[in-house]
Amino acid sequence: MRLNLQITQSHGVEQILGKYNQDALRELGEAAQQVVDGLGAMGVGFRSDALGMSGLRLPQTTQ
Repeated sequence: MRLNLQITQSHGVEQILGKYNQDALRELGEAAQQVVDGLGAMGVGFRSDALGMSGLRLPQTTQ
């Protein structure tokens, strides 16, 4: 399994894509939501328009 994350200090997660640059949920299933939940638990923010987030529940720290 491969996950392509782009995280910046100023905006948090800007993209979360699978191996073939598709939405993470489409390629990785529930594992993608687990990654999002884990990053959120660590305090990592997410852009509300982050690439690859279609269908995933964003943590409360969305920017």
